Amino acid sequence: MSHKSEKPYDFDGFLEQLVNHGCEMESLAGWMFRGLTVYLDRAEWSGPDDDHAKSKTDQHSLPGMVLEMCEKIVRFAKGKIAATIEDSHVTHVVVGDRSRTRTLRQTLSK
Repeated sequence: MSHKSEKPYDFDGFLEQLVNHGCEMESLAGWMFRGLTVYLDRAEWSGPDDDHAKSKTDQHSLPGMVLEMCEKIVRFAKGKIAATIEDSHVTHVVVGDRSRTRTLRQTLSK
């Protein structure tokens, strides 16, 4: 007769056991970003043409769609998405607009 275990399933523990027994999970596409926390820079930038600037961060613009796809890939591959760049767990930053790189670097170096 079987009974339900009262302890919740420890998925991370299971993965650790697999790795400890020589199973290389890192090479699988679905595990590529495990342990990484990614910040996707979606901040609106201001430029000479404000309408154009806002459209570049719109979810339906090309940069917006690329960032949405990045988020889906990171989540699929077991990575985490940070809500802010100030999150102390951020390991990688994806910049949607290269003109923001300097600002983001300054924020990170504080």
